[in-house]
Amino acid sequence: MTGFICKRYALYVLAAMVISVGIGFLLDTFGAEMPRGVPLVITTMIPAMWAGSTWYKETNEVPESSLSWSMALRFTGIQFVFSIILIGFFLVAFPETLTIISGGIAGLLFGAFIFAALLILLISRFFFPFGAKQAAKVANRA
Repeated sequence: MTGFICKRYALYVLAAMVISVGIGFLLDTFGAEMPRGVPLVITTMIPAMWAGSTWYKETNEVPESSLSWSMALRFTGIQFVFSIILIGFFLVAFPETLTIISGGIAGLLFGAFIFAALLILLISRFFFPFGAKQAAKVANRA
């Protein structure tokens, strides 16, 4: 069951990335700017809630704490893979950034990457069961 949820989560992350980019373009059209941390939260919170909702619909139970941590760790790994792929595309499209990175800010970028991974882990941990709880409330109302 966890493999099914992880596959769904990967699709949800891609959809959330598209939504995040769309919101960014829409805001840019009107001269506004999206705060820098918002895409990270959008591409983590929404898929975790969707995955939690899917978990409840498939198992009819809210995940326990240990399962929530386990799934959050898997979700962080999925986000990590997507991040590496996006960074690879970015470096191929803009090779001059490689010289900037090797110029001394690699440690700073690594620290930012670790911080983002911890944020993804915590956001996923709390919003995965939240999505399941919301699905349970909706199911109990019907």
